[in-house]
Amino acid sequence: MKKLYELLLANKSLEAGFEAFIAPELFTNHEDFASFGLSVDLVEKYKNLVRFRPNIKCVFEVTNDINDVQIAPFAAGTCLYGETIGGVEVVVQSLNIVPFTKNSTKRWVAAYTNATSYTAPPVAVWIYGIDLTSIYCRSPRLKYVFMKDLSTIKDLPYSAFDGCSSLTGNVTFPNNLLSIGYRAFAGCSSIYGELNFPATINSISSADGWYLIFQGCVGITSAVINNDTVQSAAGLLSGLTGLQSVQFFDGGTLIGDSFMNGCLNVKTPLTIPNSVTSIGSSAFNGCTGFTGSLTIPNSVTTIGGRAFQDCTGFDGSLTISNSVTTIGGRAFQDCTGFTGALTIPNSVTSIDSFAFSGCSGFDGSLTIPNSVTTIDNNAFYGCTGFTGALTIPNSVTTIGGSAFYGCTGFDGALTIPNSVTTIGSSAFQRCTGFTGALTIPNSVTTIGIGAFYGCSGFTGALTIPNSVTTIGRDAFNSINITSLTVKGTLLELASGAFSRCKFLISATFESVTPPNTVGSEVFRHLDAFPIYVPASSVDDYKEKFTEYVNQITGQ
Repeated sequence: MKKLYELLLANKSLEAGFEAFIAPELFTNHEDFASFGLSVDLVEKYKNLVRFRPNIKCVFEVTNDINDVQIAPFAAGTCLYGETIGGVEVVVQSLNIVPFTKNSTKRWVAAYTNATSYTAPPVAVWIYGIDLTSIYCRSPRLKYVFMKDLSTIKDLPYSAFDGCSSLTGNVTFPNNLLSIGYRAFAGCSSIYGELNFPATINSISSADGWYLIFQGCVGITSAVINNDTVQSAAGLLSGLTGLQSVQFFDGGTLIGDSFMNGCLNVKTPLTIPNSVTSIGSSAFNGCTGFTGSLTIPNSVTTIGGRAFQDCTGFDGSLTISNSVTTIGGRAFQDCTGFTGALTIPNSVTSIDSFAFSGCSGFDGSLTIPNSVTTIDNNAFYGCTGFTGALTIPNSVTTIGGSAFYGCTGFDGALTIPNSVTTIGSSAFQRCTGFTGALTIPNSVTTIGIGAFYGCSGFTGALTIPNSVTTIGRDAFNSINITSLTVKGTLLELASGAFSRCKFLISATFESVTPPNTVGSEVFRHLDAFPIYVPASSVDDYKEKFTEYVNQITGQ
């Protein structure tokens, strides 16, 4: 009875026509062969052919050249054989000896073993004439995979080569490949070269929405995408730190979530095909090597959250087409290299939180169109380079917390329209360059904590309109107004609201009803100045402003 590997090596009909699925180099380590008791001449003759290893399934045909052969399972393993019944190949598992005769209907045999006690487990596998739907090759020792007739390979299953860190060479996909499973090549850190995905792929399986097919394949240097299925796969090229170029599918509509997350060595401009309608969340997050300008084409409607976060290498302009309706949270956060002016297109309705936070390189004006209704928290936080005046359009109702925090470069007037109802906490804090008077429109009801803290460029009189009911702590701390008029009845005037307004010489409260709640030291660190209130309400105001009773005067 021939042993399985001897049968394979002796079967000369299998020698010709093999293609490399993962292209091999010639390996000359005879010790692996010798550990199976093969003779030196067989080793030399068949040194480029298959060798079995634990946890691997190996498939080959049994041809009519074989007469009356019996194949026994490996120790601690199993043999499978294929049998033709009614013209259909079926798989039958056998734990016993599998007989083959010249005219047997059993056309192929597969062997695999879970044994781990081999002293020198082989490092290559030869797969012949069948698909890979059940292959599972997880081994850090596997280095080479050979296949015959790649056109028969339709599917690469879940974790097919997961963890095969020694697997080496270029990956060549079968031209008729239909599917790739989750983590099929994850951890194959020694494969290298280009990934050219065939257009036939119609399925890429995932786990919890993630694909991670090539996670950890740091040797991959380029990728060619040939259909929408591949281009939309979340995390497909994520973490490929060796990736230097990607050719996108011109015709694809979606770039998947985290598609190239962390591919920091792509040191070229980024060109997005004008067929793309959606750029997924974190699609290019951390791709620090992109250079030049970035143009979002006029086919795109959605830019997902964190899509370009930390793409610090861009060193030109950012152009967003007027097809875009949504800019997700942190979409361009910390893209510090963008230069010039930034124009938000008039198709956008919302600028989400941290969308442009930390984009300190912009050195021109900021234009927000009248289609925008919400500027979310931290939307332009730390964009220190914007210059000129800032006009909030009359479509905006909410300016979120820290929306323009630290935008120190503005050097003109700030215009807030009468559509705004809420100015969030720290919304304009430390925007030191604004000039002229600050006008709060009669639509605003709430001015948040520290909303204008440190906006030292504002001068002149400040009027708080009737509509305002709440002024948060330190809301106007350290602005250089000379007089203050509060028109309406406040529900809350918080601590330090006007502290360190060093040029303030008078304050007037016109309502006969004093604020419902008054915090401590509303006018902290200021010299005494007159506080004018209605004559009929002097005592009521003194009861609320206990720290300033000597400054309160009726009029």
